[in-house]
Amino acid sequence: MSLASARHGLRVLVVDDSPDDAALIVRALRGGGFEPTARQVDSALSMTAALQQEPWDIILCDYNLPGFDAATALDLKREFAKLAPLLIVSGTIGEEKAAELMRHGAADVILKQNVGPRLALAVRRELDAADARRRAAENEQRFRDIVEVAGDWIWETDPDHRFSFLDGQRKDAPIIRPAVVLGMTRWELAGVDPEKDALWSRHKADLDAHRPFRNFRFALITPDDGVVHMSVGGKPVFDEAGDFCGFRGTATDETAFVATRQRAERAEAQLHQAQKMEAIGQLTGGLAHDFNNLLQVIIGNLAMLIEDRPDDPEVQEFASEARDAARRGAELTRSLLAFARRQPLLPERVDVNQVVGDIMSLLRRTLGERIEVALALAPGISPVAVDPAQLQAALTNLATNARDAMSKGGRLTISTAERRLDEDYAAVHPDVTAGDYAMIEVSDTGSGMPPEVVARIFEPFFSTKSRTEGTGLGLSMVFGFVKQSGGHINVYSEPDVGTSFRLYLPFDRSDVEHDIAIKEETVAAGDGETILVVEDDAAIRRLVVRQVAALGYRVEEAANAAGAIDCLESGRRIDLLFTDVVMAGQIDGFDLALTVIERWPSIRIVLTSGFPDTNTKLDSDLLSRVQLLTKPYARDDLARALRNALDTETI
Repeated sequence: MSLASARHGLRVLVVDDSPDDAALIVRALRGGGFEPTARQVDSALSMTAALQQEPWDIILCDYNLPGFDAATALDLKREFAKLAPLLIVSGTIGEEKAAELMRHGAADVILKQNVGPRLALAVRRELDAADARRRAAENEQRFRDIVEVAGDWIWETDPDHRFSFLDGQRKDAPIIRPAVVLGMTRWELAGVDPEKDALWSRHKADLDAHRPFRNFRFALITPDDGVVHMSVGGKPVFDEAGDFCGFRGTATDETAFVATRQRAERAEAQLHQAQKMEAIGQLTGGLAHDFNNLLQVIIGNLAMLIEDRPDDPEVQEFASEARDAARRGAELTRSLLAFARRQPLLPERVDVNQVVGDIMSLLRRTLGERIEVALALAPGISPVAVDPAQLQAALTNLATNARDAMSKGGRLTISTAERRLDEDYAAVHPDVTAGDYAMIEVSDTGSGMPPEVVARIFEPFFSTKSRTEGTGLGLSMVFGFVKQSGGHINVYSEPDVGTSFRLYLPFDRSDVEHDIAIKEETVAAGDGETILVVEDDAAIRRLVVRQVAALGYRVEEAANAAGAIDCLESGRRIDLLFTDVVMAGQIDGFDLALTVIERWPSIRIVLTSGFPDTNTKLDSDLLSRVQLLTKPYARDDLARALRNALDTETI
């Protein structure tokens, strides 16, 4: 049964100046099975009022009325009742005029003398068609509503897997927008060859086999060398004949989710490493304590044996060798206790610059003539509470390791500074308490270490040296001492570049709370100046851009020196260049700074680097024109460096 045949309360608007003809129409509808509610109007004004006052299922209109005709009625219907069909019911009308009215929008033309069964059939047909149009309109509106609130994109492809439709919340995104996507395949958009890439080959096989898919993930490279992580799902579409028409589905930008997941994974890895080190520390500490007791017995008995048998050369020789070996064992256990943070400490309130200065002569003798030692000590560092002897031992240990990494000579730099480890840093380093620290950095230009070695560098007995060259406990001792002192140790290393160890020791605030409070300063923000940020690590670049913008500066960015020069040559105003030193490409940060000084001398420059000895690589002229900021730095360090550079007069 059609919708029209099931309709009981049919609302009919009869546009006719003859009451008799209107009654005839109503009787014809009742005879055809309808129960109409009819209203008669006979002018454009009364028809307009009727259309505005209530909805109508169908409009039956005479062809010609005094001062009013069917063409005008069709215009009113289009304006006020788009979905209601209008049928012309006329006494006489020619075929040509009837065809013209049909083209103008009339659903049908029926002569009054044939108004009987034909009218009911025509009304039923047009009501069914109107219902279909309403459903289509509702479906279209439903689809549009879903598009507006759905995921990032809704898409369709043709049988050749080329995008034929794209809409959604993010249809104007830089890379996923109709002007770019339509006509392309997904693998063309991603810039891969499905025949050479296993993941894409399997995906294309699913598409070619018309198999639905969910959560297909891939990455897109944006024009600024960023990465967009996509997740796509779709199903095949077939027409009524069963022929394949293409795919239809949704796509979501998962870049933020991926970044969050990666941060969580890094935090989890850090936590796992901290827990592993804690577990190893508890185990080795317990073993060392018990082993010390055993060694005490061994060493004591050997000493007694040596004293009791002074005239027996063999006893003296064997016992002395055994005693010396036991003493070396005791040294090992002391190292294990240091790693386990169970060694006895005698903390004092000390100046880290003074501690470093006191051991310089020892370090120079230890390192030899082929190692150049440089100092970069920041003045006025707040005191820390540590065991000075253990701090000197830790620095000596780091310097010795640096010497071994520079077998052909090199430079060792020891620098100090005040650093704030903020909440963001603490979030990915579970052992860190956010706060202010005195930093001591020991950096070398040696062979460096790969990431897999760095991950284990503080584990007891782990060593990259041969068994005859070390026990693998030196860095474990440093790690334990720093942790036991309430601090944090960080290592940054690159193969064939060098290694930097950073020791963060908390300030001793016992007697200097007032002094520290006086020392705090408000860092001036930007005043609309434009900063050009140049950094080849996309994640770091995004972070710095956000930080600089939050400080009140306008920001331009580039992924390398070539992009920076393009930006400068474009004529855009740049007040300061903030660039990493070590970058991929033929031009590094030093060369970029020299180019800017030569071509745009009014632009201020701040260099940043993960190595503290960057200043030793600068000639005197360049050193006088730039400021240096060592990674990692807090937001206040960045703000201070930018403000100082902008407020400093150029030469």
